Amino acid sequence: MDKNFYNTISFMQHFQKQSQFPVSAFLKAVNSTPIHMHDGMELLYVLSGAAQVKISFHTFELRAGDFLLINQFEVHKIQKLEEECVILFLQCDETIFGDEARFFAFDPFYYRNYHIDQVEILKKSMVEIYLSLASDQRLLDVPGGISLPADKISAIDPPTEKVSSISLLTGKIAAICLDHFQMQHFKMTNRAESPFSGSNTKLERVENTIRYIYKEFDHKIMLHKVAKREYIDKYYASHLIKAGTGAPFQEMLSLVRADRAEVLLLGTEMNLSEIAEAVGFSSYQYFVKQFRFYFGMLPQGYRKQYQPQTYPNIAEEDDLLSISEEDWRHQLASKYQIAEKTVSELVLQGSEMEEFLGFLIQEGVAERFLGKKELEVSKIIFQLKEPRIVQDLL
Repeated sequence: MDKNFYNTISFMQHFQKQSQFPVSAFLKAVNSTPIHMHDGMELLYVLSGAAQVKISFHTFELRAGDFLLINQFEVHKIQKLEEECVILFLQCDETIFGDEARFFAFDPFYYRNYHIDQVEILKKSMVEIYLSLASDQRLLDVPGGISLPADKISAIDPPTEKVSSISLLTGKIAAICLDHFQMQHFKMTNRAESPFSGSNTKLERVENTIRYIYKEFDHKIMLHKVAKREYIDKYYASHLIKAGTGAPFQEMLSLVRADRAEVLLLGTEMNLSEIAEAVGFSSYQYFVKQFRFYFGMLPQGYRKQYQPQTYPNIAEEDDLLSISEEDWRHQLASKYQIAEKTVSELVLQGSEMEEFLGFLIQEGVAERFLGKKELEVSKIIFQLKEPRIVQDLL
C-alpha cells in the first residue's frame, strides 16, 4: 500500500499547512473526534484535563502534561475523560523526518519514562511554534484603525527571522524524535528500552526490518530475505528482531498486517477475503484468527461497530474553552518564558516593513487602518525605512 492508496481511504484527513511552513499548530478543547488518520505526523501535548486515545488496537489514557506522537496513516480517535480537556496539536509534514518512512513510539509510557528532558524540549518547541503561527492568525487591532484579516497579512512572506525560528524549532523536534523515539529504540511488547540503544549498527538493522515490514507487508515476506538484505544469516536476524522489538519476526509481521487490515475494514467496502489477501495473510481463516487476537473482535463485528464512527460519517465535537485562547497563549508564554510578539512586530522587520506599508497603501486600506495622522507619518517612515518608529506607531 503506497501513499496514493491511503489517499483513497474515506476517513483520511489531509495535512493543512499554515502559510509556507511544514507544520500546523492549533489548540482545542477536545470533546470527541471521529475515527480518522492523517497523511502526516501528529504531536499532542495535553495542557489540561484527561483524554482517552485509541490508536489501532491500543487504548491509552493521557493526562495533563503528557506528550504523544501519532504516526502517519495511524487510525486513531480521541475522547475526553474530564469536563474540559485542552490539547495543543502540532501536525507535521512527513518530509521533516527525511525521505524514508519513519515509525515512532506511540505509547505515552515511553514519553513519561524515557528521555524526559528531551520530551520537555519537544513540548516547549511545540508551544513556541504555536505562539509564532498564532500571531499570523490573529486580527490586527490598531487604535484608531480597523482590523486587518490574517489572510491579508499572509500575502506578505514572513520575515527571515521568523522563518528561521520556525524552521529551527521544527528541525529540533525532528532530531529529538529521530534520535530517541523511533520504534526500534524500544521493545514493543513490554515497554522496555531496546538492548541495542548503544549500538548504531544493530539499531539500524532493526529499523530497516521494521521499515521493510511496513512497506512490504502486503507481499510474501520471508525471514531469510530480510536477513539477506542486512547481510546476516536468518538465525541472527531472528535473534536481532526479537531482542530489539520484543516480538518474533512472524508476530511482528502479523501485527502489522492486522493493523493495516483495520484501515481497509473501516475505510473501504472490500469484503473480508479481499482484505485478507490485500494485507498479505495466507488465508481468510488465518486473517480472522490474527485480527481477533489483536483487536479482541471478529473483523465483521469490528467494522459494524466502528465504521459509523469514522470521519466524515460523524462530525468532530469540540468544547468551548473555559478561558479564551488568547489567555491560553499568555499562560503558555509565561510558563515557558517565551516573549510574545505581536503580528506587527513579527512582520515589520527590515525590508518587510516596506512591503507591509506598501501593501496597505496599495490596497487602499492604509487610511482606515492607521488613521489620517498616522498615515502621513507612515508615508514618511515608508520613505525612510525606519522599522523601529513603525513599531512604536503601531
